[in-house]
Amino acid sequence: GAHLSAMVVNMGDRLSSDNFSLNSPRFTPSYLPKGKSAEDVAAENGLAVQAALLSYGVFDLSQAAISKFETMMNPFWIMSGALPRGVFGDAHNVSEHSLLYQALSPAQNIPNVTDRALPPHLLSVGSEDPVVTPASVIAYTDMLESAGHAAQYWENPGKSHAFLDSGSNAILGSSFEADAPAALNVMISFLDDIFYP
Repeated sequence: GAHLSAMVVNMGDRLSSDNFSLNSPRFTPSYLPKGKSAEDVAAENGLAVQAALLSYGVFDLSQAAISKFETMMNPFWIMSGALPRGVFGDAHNVSEHSLLYQALSPAQNIPNVTDRALPPHLLSVGSEDPVVTPASVIAYTDMLESAGHAAQYWENPGKSHAFLDSGSNAILGSSFEADAPAALNVMISFLDDIFYP
């Protein structure tokens, strides 16, 4: 979701044909145009976007891992019926392999606007989100603005996590039909301001 989108926005110029590793903390896109390497796409700014709509994202994976993201304290393990596991598997952890986690943390990879301008951002979160707190999204918004980028924060009042997910989620108390329209209106207005000023 939002975490992966933020990675593309912040690190879309850090592409490599080599596998992601400590020696090569760069990414290989899952799709490459015929006859183009990851390096060609990076040189052509092929992953550039014009606007970023990021909803309830984990923007600092290393901090999340330190804060028990990879343990049963993360409610997603219970909701999915899975046992907790590390982002990089059992052989890696945030204490011993912090550089891997930092490489996947959009918050730790925000370029200064003078080095590389990011598109305008709209960051949204439910005011009652127990998984991705409003404070964490506000912190990321502040980081973007501090680096010189345009960022707008919007909080969906009284809503929990996953208010844009289709259908409904009884555990989180969310329903697309009831919870998404206000968010969609804000998103459409944000995009209209960018594309139809």
